[in-house]
Amino acid sequence: MLRLGRIVAGAMVLLFLGGAGASSAGEMDDCTSGTGESAVRACTTLIGSNTLRGMDLALALSSRALAYVRTGQARKALADYTEAIRLQPDNALNYRGRANAYFRLREFGPVFADIDDALRLDPSDAEAYFIRAVTYRMQRKYDRAVADYSHMIRLDRDHASAYLGRCISYYNMREFENAVADCTRSIALRPSHPGGYGARGTAYYFNGDYDRALADYEKALEIKPDYRQASTSIGAVYNRQGEPERALARLNRIITRHRDWWRAYSHRGDAYNLMGDYGRALADLNQAIENQPGYVHSYTRRGFAYMRTGEFDLAITDYTHAVESDPGLAEAYGGRAEVYVLTGELRRAFADIQKASELDPDYARRADEILALMTGAQSATVKPGETQPQPLAANLGRRVALVIGNSVYEHAPRLRNPERDARAVAEALRAVGFADVTLKLDLGRDALIDALITFSDAAATAEWAVIYYAGHGIELGGANYLVPVDAELKRDAHVRFQAVHLDDVLGAMSGAKTLKLAILDACRDNPFANTMEVAGTRSLGRGLGLVEPDAGTLVAYAARDGQLAQDGDGDHSPYVTALLEHMTTTGLEINLLFRRVRDTVARLTQRAQEPYVYGSLPAQELYFAPAAQ
Repeated sequence: MLRLGRIVAGAMVLLFLGGAGASSAGEMDDCTSGTGESAVRACTTLIGSNTLRGMDLALALSSRALAYVRTGQARKALADYTEAIRLQPDNALNYRGRANAYFRLREFGPVFADIDDALRLDPSDAEAYFIRAVTYRMQRKYDRAVADYSHMIRLDRDHASAYLGRCISYYNMREFENAVADCTRSIALRPSHPGGYGARGTAYYFNGDYDRALADYEKALEIKPDYRQASTSIGAVYNRQGEPERALARLNRIITRHRDWWRAYSHRGDAYNLMGDYGRALADLNQAIENQPGYVHSYTRRGFAYMRTGEFDLAITDYTHAVESDPGLAEAYGGRAEVYVLTGELRRAFADIQKASELDPDYARRADEILALMTGAQSATVKPGETQPQPLAANLGRRVALVIGNSVYEHAPRLRNPERDARAVAEALRAVGFADVTLKLDLGRDALIDALITFSDAAATAEWAVIYYAGHGIELGGANYLVPVDAELKRDAHVRFQAVHLDDVLGAMSGAKTLKLAILDACRDNPFANTMEVAGTRSLGRGLGLVEPDAGTLVAYAARDGQLAQDGDGDHSPYVTALLEHMTTTGLEINLLFRRVRDTVARLTQRAQEPYVYGSLPAQELYFAPAAQ
């Protein structure tokens, strides 16, 4: 939970500095020092008196905003903080307070902007780092959370919540020793708080140290007997120890007391899975997801139940949702791999189990088993005198892809197909054996840059790096840009700040050894053309413009430079319809593949659209799905 005491202290400092103006000191004190609704009423009376000006009015507004936040009215707080910032633009506390209100509303984008302003005005504001760290942790950006928690700890070495937050971030990064050390420090600073024991217990749990996990959960319950998360976690430990009946007994008691506690339903569903009672498991997991659709483990557990009951399509749907929600969750890839084994889709199974084993080495043995299954299945088809084919994924080297679909634009009409197109392309890439396929949807500029940075690290260790993008793209003054969903583009000068240059996209793939391929279904009509102010010396093109990539790089346009690509009336754009048809065709060399894509699109659009590929490749033949040799 975010600490807000320093906001109050800061407000009192402003009181002493600014005075109370026409109001009495007592009235201002009721506003700034009151609690809950009483503070709201006192501040509202002061603000409504029309006697406050400047700093005094800003103080009353920020104090009422804080009271709104404390009483669960964060939406109302935003207007007060915004007006206080207008009156006092150099007050870091107001920016931090508004960031906290946005955080409470789970509107994370504005949090970062306000914290940046707060730290610009006061680089030593430890609480600002804390708010941003918690926001990063909520977004599962654990490395960034760790960096901000560490910065805060350097400013305030006795902040127990900072150590606790960094502990949670570390165990999600599987850095268990660091997690235990930080939780232990948090416990030393605040021994009467159950959260430190609960989090350290979870670090032990994830590391397989169940006895220590149980000891910490029990200690948390000694401090707070109704601490339902610790009690539920004990049930989770029993499941992992192979004692689902014992887990069931505990979780039944918890659910009796807390009918809406989604985590207990999820772990009880897991217990029923272990006992083979899949009907009850599905009932509990459906309830868990209804109560808390954001808890990704409920989907992996329900996926397992569906798999066991032969509902393979539903299992794939749940595991895929888990993968897309948390790309670092090994059990989601591992579970989906098992479904693919059961449906005979061994190439997809192997791609998923490879990813699972990268995230968690415990899956490596299962990867070897699935590889053996692939080899055996191929051996059964070999005729006398023929050479035994080799598993495709084993021959191709590591291949990685970043797939982006931008449909929901904030300042332009929604596009029908990019989300569906991106999901279908991601699935096709997995089907042909790509080891790591990251799917991202509706990215703003900051999120798009973050995705490219992360992907550049993956590309540095890969043979192939592929980026697929569906959404808006523009050409301005001879330069090409991808348009994030939050771009406004009122003037041409804004483009380089609000859009992403194609060179940056290509640069994210530069570390790949054999092939760097950008597939851009982004040549749609520019929705900003009629409203953007363009300087007389600059040109605004139709679609994307000519590109000349470096050797070893291909850039595939859905429509050649200067043309417009169609979004299509069906489930996919004409370009993606053709791409999906030919990408999974075995034995189709990449140059021939894109020529066939061109011909198919020409047929689908009555030759109104001509895809084009720019760049050159080395002499070796390259295949998305090579024929068995």
